[in-house]
Amino acid sequence: MFLPIGDTPNPDRFTPFITWGLIAVNVAVYLFISLPLSIKLPEAATPGILEFINMLASRGYTMEQIRIILGQTSLNDVLLYQYGYKPAAPSLIDLFSSMFLHGGLMHLAGNMLFLYIYGDNVEHQLGRLKFLLMYLFTGAIATLSFAFLAGNSMTPLVGASGAISGVLGFYFFMFPRNQVKVLLVLFPIYLGVVQIPARIVLAIYVIIDNFLPVLLQAGGNVAYGAHLGGFFAGLGVAVLGEYFEWQLPFRKDRKITPRYKAKPAATAGSWNGQPPSKLKQALSDNDIDALIDALQKAEAAELQGLSVDDITACARLLVEHDHLTPATKLLKIGLAIHKQSSFCAELYLELGRIRLLQGYTTAAYQHLLTALDLNTSSSTETRIRQLLKQIEA
Repeated sequence: MFLPIGDTPNPDRFTPFITWGLIAVNVAVYLFISLPLSIKLPEAATPGILEFINMLASRGYTMEQIRIILGQTSLNDVLLYQYGYKPAAPSLIDLFSSMFLHGGLMHLAGNMLFLYIYGDNVEHQLGRLKFLLMYLFTGAIATLSFAFLAGNSMTPLVGASGAISGVLGFYFFMFPRNQVKVLLVLFPIYLGVVQIPARIVLAIYVIIDNFLPVLLQAGGNVAYGAHLGGFFAGLGVAVLGEYFEWQLPFRKDRKITPRYKAKPAATAGSWNGQPPSKLKQALSDNDIDALIDALQKAEAAELQGLSVDDITACARLLVEHDHLTPATKLLKIGLAIHKQSSFCAELYLELGRIRLLQGYTTAAYQHLLTALDLNTSSSTETRIRQLLKQIEA
């Protein structure tokens, strides 16, 4: 048995209210609606029963067979059919109501465990409202992915696993250095908890648990297409969010956000081919306005003349004046320019420091561990370990 039971690190001094709220709503729907209805039989006047009978008849069942099926059908089965998402009868209400219905206790428990493990880090990174919107959005994409693969089917999809898969996709991209605590049972050889890199655990979930069954056309009641659709929707949200610095493209602050569209060096003429001198002069004068003006006029090709020390110095000056977003973007440009350099540890260190200032503890942890893996000087390594101890404390 291979069962995730937790992850590390987690946000410090942060209560994931939305994650807990989603868990509470799902559990409440099951305990107070689905469970009581599961011990009651439908009657002729039950809402949705006629639609359920017509579906059975359309599949070729005789009236006698339908009577037998109805004798084994609970009110909860009718509820799941009525409010689950049916590809052949799409409904906007069903698209979202299906996310809060579950077919059984184990179905619910498995989904809520995964949301509990991975949801807090994602909620902390996105913020509460954005996390809720992403959850609903990726859940809808997951359901539509299921519908695309299911074709003209009246089999309803229920469960939160599509939306939770979106959370996993986001987590996969944003928290590559996190460790997942896994209960590993290899009876009678081994029983214990081990820590495995998050990306390995999530890769197993995507490839072995979902992608291979789709390729092999495995049957059963598991909506593999929904899981894959949700995961890649969450991954897409993370990639686009990083690209646009978590701002809408048309809402960026043009006063302090540099332009980074690369041009060939021969045509990039904002500073007549000498951007480093402008930046260095601004740094020498400790002039934040001149630095912002220089960055605003710069193109990516023009920044290639900057050393790692120049970029980190620029970033530190920006941070001192609370311009964290352009400092972060400048450091990422520096990583792209100097990706083969042995001094990239300094850039990752500064990124980690900024993430700590922003309160993104787990994101800082990712950057600092990456910095520690690179060839670093003893002084840089000391600063990295001090920040890691601050996180672990």
